[in-house]
Amino acid sequence: MKKFKIGLQLYTVRDEMEKDMDKTLKAVKEMGYDYVEFAGYFGKTAEEVKALLDKHGLNAISVHQGYDVFLTDEKYNIDYLKTIGVKYCAIPWMDKSKHAGNDVFPQTVAEITQVAKALKAAGIQMLYHNHDFEFEKFEGKFLLDWLYESIPSDLLQTEIDTCWVKYSGNDPVEYMKKYKGRADV
Repeated sequence: MKKFKIGLQLYTVRDEMEKDMDKTLKAVKEMGYDYVEFAGYFGKTAEEVKALLDKHGLNAISVHQGYDVFLTDEKYNIDYLKTIGVKYCAIPWMDKSKHAGNDVFPQTVAEITQVAKALKAAGIQMLYHNHDFEFEKFEGKFLLDWLYESIPSDLLQTEIDTCWVKYSGNDPVEYMKKYKGRADV
């Protein structure tokens, strides 16, 4: 039987990561994790982060990173991700005011599309991580659906947080089936 490799979203240990990234990554590996998803770098350079990952035998598969940092300094932020070796970059949260039903939604779509294209050119897939409010409706459709229908699937994939789907009153399995073409599994 194939041994599955398991990853940990480092947001769950963010306080410990901020205090001592080296010690925390060591503990994460000792718990049996192989992959990590970063949610902040706590002032460390990409080279420092990569050295700690290598030291502890961990791989960074993904990061939670707002897309706006790429609009400010695209090259630096993409180079950072390439240095630590991630395959995915997930938008961790986006204010409701940027979603469908707001005047800035077309600009939001354009900006995410721009960043997603730059990431794709660098070999990194952009994802969107949902919460419960994206299951509120605008013109009869979930805010999350508006986003996915506005950006091509080769540019924006899902990172469906099944807990938030359930919390919103929806069936996580059915919702995952709906977007099976947007999940690289």
